[in-house]
Amino acid sequence: MILWIKDKWEIVASTVVVLLVFVLGRKSKQSRMVVAEATVDLREKELEVEKELSAEEKLALAIVHQKYINTRISLRKQHRTSTDELEREVINRKMELLEISKDNPEEIDRILLKEFNIANLEK
Repeated sequence: MILWIKDKWEIVASTVVVLLVFVLGRKSKQSRMVVAEATVDLREKELEVEKELSAEEKLALAIVHQKYINTRISLRKQHRTSTDELEREVINRKMELLEISKDNPEEIDRILLKEFNIANLEK
């Protein structure tokens, strides 16, 4: 048998290499499966967090929109009840600023800085 192994050493060596590659490949495949399952679980958790944040953002937007509507109604009532022309102009300007801030909040900062020289206050 030893003589046969010496004579066919190339076949024996290639068989050992093939078996070694097969065993290592199986281990690698199993580890890739574990990594893939962990990735899927992580992605599912990310989606859940995104849904929660999305719901919170929608709620915050609804609250801001409701404040906008309430402020607009209040300004319209003040405009109807005002007797002074200057007071009406001030209320009209507030309504304009309110409409601008609805679409572009950063624009209000620019207007306040330009017209009234009021910079952002840091909290």
